[in-house]
Amino acid sequence: MLTVKNFLRLKGIMAIILLGLAACSSQGAIIHNHSQAYVDEVTIGNMFEMQASRLAETHASSTDVKAFARMMTTDHALISGCLDAAMDESQLFLNLPTRLDAKHKAWIAELKEKQGADFDTAYTKIQTNAHKSAYSLHARYSQNGEVPALKKVAEEALPIIKNHLVMVKHLHELK
Repeated sequence: MLTVKNFLRLKGIMAIILLGLAACSSQGAIIHNHSQAYVDEVTIGNMFEMQASRLAETHASSTDVKAFARMMTTDHALISGCLDAAMDESQLFLNLPTRLDAKHKAWIAELKEKQGADFDTAYTKIQTNAHKSAYSLHARYSQNGEVPALKKVAEEALPIIKNHLVMVKHLHELK
């Protein structure tokens, strides 16, 4: 039976819950693990592309590989900027990775050991793998993501990454 005393107690509990929710929303949107993982993987992928592209400037022998690397710098900087804007728009205040994960570190280490045509071959192979993974990541998030602004980034990144896959396949065939 709901007495006046129980009603006031319930009202107090509801006020505390509402204050807690208001505090959470003022600190930014609640993020699901799926969205955090997406943002982390995109951030790491973009960092990798920047580092690999810098290596291509000095290690590649093919002018086509060097041109592709310059395009990677431009396109992945664009994707990074879109990701940052989407996080701001959605009030997502996340701790982003500042270092590569083990897989990407290994790829960079492999590329550092190569020069000339050997670099070109390793670079195109790694770029193929990296972009297949990136395409899959963005496709999954564009279908199943929770944050609309991040889903938009994923959707807009797909044609860019597909173009990269076509181009890197062409580079690989030139060998």
